[in-house]
Amino acid sequence: MYVLQKYKGHCDDIYKMVHFDGYLYSVGDDGIMIKWNIKNKTSGLIDKILILDSEPIYITAGKFNNEIDNNLYSANIDSNIIKWKNNKEQVFIRSEKVISYISFIKGYLYSGDSHGIITKWNSKGENISIFVNLSDNINRFLRIAKIKRITQ
Repeated sequence: MYVLQKYKGHCDDIYKMVHFDGYLYSVGDDGIMIKWNIKNKTSGLIDKILILDSEPIYITAGKFNNEIDNNLYSANIDSNIIKWKNNKEQVFIRSEKVISYISFIKGYLYSGDSHGIITKWNSKGENISIFVNLSDNINRFLRIAKIKRITQ
């Protein structure tokens, strides 16, 4: 539990920072997302602590192809991707897998999960592409290549 009056910033590794809507947002291993007021020239001050959770969280900002405004999104191991509007959270996607990373690329939201699968999401929260984990096949190929190299 944190005493918010004395809270100065993150108390563990910072995973990602995003500039969004004139503020800097940071997330880290302490499970906290901080909205920093960077308009102050002397030092950044905490504007708001948006999440208190015990698990790592991830953050990205961007917009879908059919949207005008950028939005802020976060995810953590509860398998939800959250869309933030006016400092209030709205569940955007409920995934069946633990989300381990999120990012906007060319107008689509991508998530990586705990099973090594990357999913491409549209603005309605529907998955439109899934990139399957091929690590078993790759590992098998590498083992065969190593055996062939050793025996030659």
